[in-house]
Amino acid sequence: MFHHKEAVRIKPDFTIGWYGLGQTYSKSSRFPLALEAYLKACHEDKTDAWKKIEALLKNNRFTVTESGQIMDKESLIMLFDKNRRADITKMISECGFRASVVPAITFRNILFDTASADIKPVSIPQLNEIGEALKALGDLKIKISGHTDRRPFKGHAQKQSDRMNMELSQKRAESVARYLVNMVVSEQRIITAGYGPSRPVAHDNTPEAYTQHRRVVIEMAE
Repeated sequence: MFHHKEAVRIKPDFTIGWYGLGQTYSKSSRFPLALEAYLKACHEDKTDAWKKIEALLKNNRFTVTESGQIMDKESLIMLFDKNRRADITKMISECGFRASVVPAITFRNILFDTASADIKPVSIPQLNEIGEALKALGDLKIKISGHTDRRPFKGHAQKQSDRMNMELSQKRAESVARYLVNMVVSEQRIITAGYGPSRPVAHDNTPEAYTQHRRVVIEMAE
C-alpha cells in the first residue's frame, strides 16, 4: 500500500497506481476507499477499474459492512465528509455511472446476544472505529437505527413478536448510542430509532435473508 500511495502522491494521474491502491483496499474490505481509488483510475482504465466500480456501486456494496469485516475510521470519514462525498459523486458521474454517495452505512457486524440489546464483544472494534470517526468529524449529527428479522419469539404470536422486535431494535440502537457517548461523543449529536422487521431488505424466509435483516444503520441526521 505504501508504494501505491507514494506513486500517486508523486504522480496524481498515475492510473496504474490508483488501480493498485484500489485492489489493496478491496482485499482488506476497505470498500469506500477502494471505490475512491478505482474512480481515480477510471478516466483511463475503462475496463478493469470500470468493472470494479460497477460491482461496488451495485446495491451500495461500499456502504455495507458484513460480519467479520470492519469499516475503518478513514472509510467512515470519507462517507460522511460532505466535500469528499461530493467529489466522489462527481467522479461517479464522470465515469458514466448514475449514482451518488448517500451517507447511510449498514453494519451487519454490530452483533447482539439473542433477543437482547447486549452488544457482543466482537462488535467493539467496529464501534471504536465509529467513535473515532465521529470525534474527528466535529459536530456531525447522526441517526442510529436498529433492525431485526421477523421470526417470532418462542411462545409468542406473530403480532406480539413484531411489537417485541420493534422494542428490541430500539433498545439495540440505544445500546450503540450509549457506547459512543461513553467514547466522549456528545449525546446531543445522536438520535435513535427502532424499526424492528418493518424495513426488510430481502423478501424470502431463509437464514441468509434473516442475516440481512438484522443490522444497525448509521446515517447523517437531518
